[in-house]
Amino acid sequence: MATEQMSDTNNKKIYELGYLLVPTLTEEQVPAEVETIKAILKKAEVEVISEDSPKLIPLAYQMVHGTSGQKKKFDKAYFGWIKFQGQAAAAEFIKQKCDIYEHFLRFMIIKTVKDEPQSSPRVSLKTVVASSPVARPESTETSPEASKQSVDEAELEKTLESIVA
Repeated sequence: MATEQMSDTNNKKIYELGYLLVPTLTEEQVPAEVETIKAILKKAEVEVISEDSPKLIPLAYQMVHGTSGQKKKFDKAYFGWIKFQGQAAAAEFIKQKCDIYEHFLRFMIIKTVKDEPQSSPRVSLKTVVASSPVARPESTETSPEASKQSVDEAELEKTLESIVA
């Protein structure tokens, strides 16, 4: 019996369900829709690892969604995601249920990995940029790459600051 449970655990994979809900829903209706999605996951007997509640975002392009014989174009949608752990059969079950869920503009289920907390703090780019420049020995010869284009250090620093900020 214990080996059966261990093989069940080994067969479980981490998935992420990313979805776009139609923007015709009001902000008050969105939490109820999330609960409906979670009910599908519960019925599939998967373990929810993490999630992000849907937020209204602009879309990169218009999407067409058809319900009850009418097609509408949308340029924004509620985007949310849920990461879960389960077997492949459960992911297939969830896909089938999502295919017929009318409030999804789009959805996608992907295999992913469990996020591990970082053990060491990240080094920020600002720290690296602010450190003192490395002294280089002067050379009388100029390389072809150096003669092609000189770099304005003030402009470079300004560009890096805009990227980091």
